[in-house]
Amino acid sequence: MKKRDDLFHLIKAMSKSEKRYFTLDAKKSSSKGSKYLVLFQAVNDMEIYDEAKLKKKFGKNLRYDKSYLYEAIMRSMRDYRSANSFAARIKEMILDAKYLDERGLYEQCGERLHEAKQLAVELDDQLSLLEINKAERLLIRQTKGKNYAKEIAVLIQEKEVSVNAIEEELRYEDYLDRLYVDINKRFELKREEEIREFKNKYPVSLFEASSLDLSARAKLRYYQSCALYYQLLRDSDQVLNHYSKVVDWWDQYEKIKIEEFYKYIIDVSNLLHGFYAKEAYHEFPALIEKLEKETPRNHHDQGVVFQKATIYKLLYYINTGFDEGIEEVVEGVKSGLDKYQISAGSRNVLIFNTSVMLFMLEKFEQCVVWNTRIIRGDKYITRRDIRNGVMLLNLVATYELENIDKFESFQRAIYRYFAKHGTLETYRFESRILSFFRELAAAPTGEIPKLYRNLRDYLIQIKNNPEVKVSLGLDELLLLWVNSKLEEKSIIMQIKEKNSNAVA
Repeated sequence: MKKRDDLFHLIKAMSKSEKRYFTLDAKKSSSKGSKYLVLFQAVNDMEIYDEAKLKKKFGKNLRYDKSYLYEAIMRSMRDYRSANSFAARIKEMILDAKYLDERGLYEQCGERLHEAKQLAVELDDQLSLLEINKAERLLIRQTKGKNYAKEIAVLIQEKEVSVNAIEEELRYEDYLDRLYVDINKRFELKREEEIREFKNKYPVSLFEASSLDLSARAKLRYYQSCALYYQLLRDSDQVLNHYSKVVDWWDQYEKIKIEEFYKYIIDVSNLLHGFYAKEAYHEFPALIEKLEKETPRNHHDQGVVFQKATIYKLLYYINTGFDEGIEEVVEGVKSGLDKYQISAGSRNVLIFNTSVMLFMLEKFEQCVVWNTRIIRGDKYITRRDIRNGVMLLNLVATYELENIDKFESFQRAIYRYFAKHGTLETYRFESRILSFFRELAAAPTGEIPKLYRNLRDYLIQIKNNPEVKVSLGLDELLLLWVNSKLEEKSIIMQIKEKNSNAVA
């Protein structure tokens, strides 16, 4: 093992079902397996890796024991995955065929290779088809049946088809990787000089060619490359066109979708993001329903479906003003966060968007409860903008609860927090919002409308001011809120009217 904490990161990356499988596997093996289970559990229980603590408990052989446990986990996970993996099944059948060939059981060897070949064709697994092709040719040379020459000619032609398919796929894989490098440098091209340089680097003919004659996997890479190409050129219609083709491709190759389900989910998310960028929220429900109807075969992929479907479901509610079934959505977020292992950043995004959705529906008490999950959950905080945004959102929600003691207590807490992190300069958005609420809390009833109007003027003014940094677009949300006070029109009603006018 290269690093002292490799074992720790491996164990932390395992799903609950994988840990359960390994535990049962180790218990079956021997008393030695039980010994290593103690080390496995000790590492699993750690929040932060502590080598000294492990050395104290497990002694001078810790390095060897960790290495043994690491390899034992990898062996166990190979067995765990092979039961649910078509690709692993192909590899196993090729190994079976080699064994049968060595024992002179040529007919059984041929049957095994034929079975592996059928599955490899369904997966468009050209590398495995090449390996099977070599094994078939060896078998034919050994048996030399009456159709020997014809069979060899067919296999040579099949080899050529596989080699060409691999070259096609790798060619578009190269384009895809180069485009990813360009996107990491700049998400979109804006200057004419950059666009000219880009088009010289990637001639448009590469991305306007027909995909009809490409092999299956080359076709997927072609569509994905086209989507990135047009993203850099800011052609959102073409981006959506090609991500739609990507998703359709997965539906055509069901076994590949099952085998590489995580990649499929990422591509559906890319299509959803494309609709989000165009504010085509009406496209969300059908795609979200499609995601939720899928049946992932493992716990990890179930978690990915939950995460992707839920984030876009929340965005749909937030941006359309749709308010049916809200309690079921909130319960779904809550149970999913408890059930699945999700990264700290993704957890916070889900929690924050749930809180925003509740705020917009004027469910302020529930909003405060969800805000508190971030405010008090220090170990999950990875982004300062999320913490700042949640603190401000919670200030408004607490004010709406009309509990003076709670509001004043939180107002003092948020002031201390922003003072500690240097966000109280007068030009800062956070400082301006805090000042507004201090004035609001002390103002006579007759002065309150004037304060609301002043806040609205400020929020409109900073919309086009790049110098003012606003956490998570809270200026838009607060503008909706202050308008609801001045115009006596709910946030949801404002959003519905805006969307209705956009359609008209």
